[in-house]
Amino acid sequence: MPGPPKPPPPPGRTPPPPPGSRERRAHTRYAVKVEATISHASATWTAPLVNISTGGVLVELLNLADPPQAGDDCSVFIRFQGAQVLITAKVVRIERGTPGRVAMEWASGDIAVIRQLAEVLERLRPDIV
Repeated sequence: MPGPPKPPPPPGRTPPPPPGSRERRAHTRYAVKVEATISHASATWTAPLVNISTGGVLVELLNLADPPQAGDDCSVFIRFQGAQVLITAKVVRIERGTPGRVAMEWASGDIAVIRQLAEVLERLRPDIV
């Protein structure tokens, strides 16, 4: 006999994928309308974020002559309405196209920085994607 219906997930969170689905995301992704300053090797550029999570970020590449490659480390500085986060990330995927995109996962072992990012996202409650 089935139990009572499950309550909806808390605001700002997505429910887990249904059993048997192909969804593999471990972290909720949020659409944000902010830019990040990204440093890689000797280059620094500003790029709009496509989405962000406590696991990583997807960034648009706009006319970058020498983009980072998969496996490269980058520093990502993000300013959200007064809050600032500086975190180290590793490039995991390059999406070629117009615009191109770079997917990065947070490489920082600093749990306090990840916690700070989670608190900022929870406070701002951006759109879930």
